[in-house]
Amino acid sequence: MACNSSHPSRVLPHLPASQGGVGMIEVLITLLVLAAGMFGAAAMHLNTLRESQLVNQRLHASALADDIAGRLQMDRANVSSYLFDSSQSGCSSSCSSIQTAQNTWRSTAAEQLPSGRILLTKNVNGLYQIQVLWDEERNGATTADCDFTSSNASRLACYQLVVQL
Repeated sequence: MACNSSHPSRVLPHLPASQGGVGMIEVLITLLVLAAGMFGAAAMHLNTLRESQLVNQRLHASALADDIAGRLQMDRANVSSYLFDSSQSGCSSSCSSIQTAQNTWRSTAAEQLPSGRILLTKNVNGLYQIQVLWDEERNGATTADCDFTSSNASRLACYQLVVQL
């Protein structure tokens, strides 16, 4: 029988004893790098969701302030009757149209914004300030002001719209 030279015999190389388990270590390192990448992707996804929620809250605050400003412009004769703080209790029965609007704004702020609150005031220059405040970080913030000159962790987020009528 002649030896078939077209198919060389396969001989597995003999690995020295010091090479044993190297393949396993390479696999473990690959899995570790893959896991780190997956954790990074998950963290980025969570951050995107959080930022999306913050943008949504700001959108609701802006829309609410615009609604209030529109109502003030439509009813200029009674604009001083609209001044209010939504943290105070509203009308519960036999409400005027102004009180009904205030109750609607109050409930909208409470439903769409965490610890949502509205302040509608008139400043010394005769300008009307619409402040929509909420606990953006959900950390129990309670300070209701739109003073952004200093840092205060207990300050509610604020969207302020100033209207001249």
